[in-house]
Amino acid sequence: MTPPSPDPNCHTSSTDQSAHIVYECSSCGDRFVGVRRCPECNLFMHALGVGGVCIHCDEPLLVVELLEDGGATLLG
Repeated sequence: MTPPSPDPNCHTSSTDQSAHIVYECSSCGDRFVGVRRCPECNLFMHALGVGGVCIHCDEPLLVVELLEDGGATLLG
C-alpha cells in the first residue's frame, strides 16, 4: 500500500510558516515579514514572532502588538 500524496492545498510546511514570521535587523532596525536576511545590511535578522503586514499602514506588525493596540487588519 502506498501512502497518500501530499495535499497541495495543505499549508503546514515550514516555508509557509516562515511567511508569517516578522524579522527585525539588529543593525538598521528594519522589519520584514518572511524575509530572513536584511536586503540593506545583508545580515541575518532576528525572528520577533508571528505577524503580518498591516493593510492600513503597510508596516510589519506582530500579533502581540495588534492585541495590545486593540486590533488591526492584516494582509495574509
